[in-house]
Amino acid sequence: PKNIYIQGCLINDWPSLKFRGAHLFTGNQALPFHKKLIDRIFSRFKMNNLLLSVDFIKWKTDPQLAIDFSMDQSDIKKELAYANEHFITVSPILQSMGHSDWIFSNGKNRDLAECPEKPYSYCPLNPRTYKYVLPFYDEVVKLFNNPKMVHIGHDEVVEPGGFPKHEACKKVGFEKLFVDDILKVREHLKKLGCNTMMWGDMMLFRGDDPDAMNAKSPEAAKWVRDRLPKDVAITDWHYGDGKPEEFKSVEIFHKAGHKTIGASWYTPANIQNLSK
Repeated sequence: PKNIYIQGCLINDWPSLKFRGAHLFTGNQALPFHKKLIDRIFSRFKMNNLLLSVDFIKWKTDPQLAIDFSMDQSDIKKELAYANEHFITVSPILQSMGHSDWIFSNGKNRDLAECPEKPYSYCPLNPRTYKYVLPFYDEVVKLFNNPKMVHIGHDEVVEPGGFPKHEACKKVGFEKLFVDDILKVREHLKKLGCNTMMWGDMMLFRGDDPDAMNAKSPEAAKWVRDRLPKDVAITDWHYGDGKPEEFKSVEIFHKAGHKTIGASWYTPANIQNLSK
């Protein structure tokens, strides 16, 4: 036939969630695999955000922190460009307070550790701590081309060596140390033009969710939530496959006035039910 006709139709197809992302870790051989994920998985399924952990990269602020698998910053630039070409926004995750073991790489900075025997969290009362830590945020903001959002971590702060350990920190108490640290890092990022995102487990207590509830009491969890600025976004991580109504934290954080992003793990039931 000389003419070919295609029947017109209306396709209704849009994502259910505004923020659709993944959390990846850096490494000196990660770039080719990350590109495959972006090309074959993330963009295909309409994912629009990527959170990239930068704890273990080759830092200019302190080159001596580099380890065997540290990612070169030129590879990060390539990944940012590739993700942006696929309409994906990339935000950095630089862990502070909890999961701060990157600061102690190669035996460095043990004087900053809250528990030197198991260096994991830094001591927020050490006068050298923020002079050392905050410049890394300056570097990561520049590296990521002034991102709108920077994730500061702050999960599982009380593990594995215990926190607080120093007598001066014990007198202040965990909750105040935790809030003061968030405020200090948030204020620094605000001056750089960035909003703050963080994990939510230290502001939840048993019964709020199937898992990931690390506050010492309901009162302690609420005390922290009440003092957290409303512009801090919460990534509400959970691994459990509870029913949708069992994830009470979503409502808890919404009532507290925070933008909340569900952060599921790899089990299908967990992903589906937390998303619902």
